[in-house]
Amino acid sequence: MSLAKVLNNEYRDPTPNPGSPEAYEQGCLCPILDNHYGKGSGKNQFWINTNCPLHSSPPEEEAQPEEEAQPEEEAQPEEDFPLIDPLTGLEMNG
Repeated sequence: MSLAKVLNNEYRDPTPNPGSPEAYEQGCLCPILDNHYGKGSGKNQFWINTNCPLHSSPPEEEAQPEEEAQPEEEAQPEEDFPLIDPLTGLEMNG
């Protein structure tokens, strides 16, 4: 679980405080005990679970073009070195 400490966060919207019973009923994933059942761990300080659907900020989407996956080329042994079987130690013919 990923946690981030939010300092001086004033939850003035109708969303219940992180870790409160009301928030838990609405699907909150923030720590209950660390947030003292919604009272916070200090003056308007709460621990927020980054996966919480109520309190976590949505990830910022960056407008970057997706790169097409390039097929990986198989590594070819150099011609100067023989291909050796690791179990037998004998040279393998390609």
